[in-house]
Amino acid sequence: SLELPEIHAGDTLNIQVELPEFSENYNIVSVQLNYLYDNEIENNIVMVSFLVNASPVIINEILFKPSENNCEWIELYNRSESGYVVDNFVIEDASGGEIRFFGDIPGNDFIVVVEDEETFLNFYPNSPSEKIIEAVSWTTLNNTEEALSLYDNFEISLEEVEYELSD
Repeated sequence: SLELPEIHAGDTLNIQVELPEFSENYNIVSVQLNYLYDNEIENNIVMVSFLVNASPVIINEILFKPSENNCEWIELYNRSESGYVVDNFVIEDASGGEIRFFGDIPGNDFIVVVEDEETFLNFYPNSPSEKIIEAVSWTTLNNTEEALSLYDNFEISLEEVEYELSD
């Protein structure tokens, strides 16, 4: 809490705040300014994300060339103790196509982001359904070679992987 001077319309006030030391892994900081005489509070929030050391969430496994009754899927593994909400994560392929999804990934656990949940569960009937997340949008993965990037909506790169089908 800070005592602020009066801010006139069109004026800007810069404030520097020293943040505490952050733990390893993925962090999001949100700063919100509540000013008594501000009628437009929607523009008073700033959020950033950053990594301390390696990313806790990685692309662990990919099925990019499914058989006839299966679908494409990507497994994400959380190698940290902390759980994460992955609503702001995106997987992007080399051509700029995006896979968007919503959900949670517990600590030291995995989720599988799938193109089609029903098809996936029909092919893998013993899979725990709570770990399966159907993507909101899906881009078809290349069957021979591909580069995938996992990042958040602040454009922090969490993981980059490439694959190439060998003969």
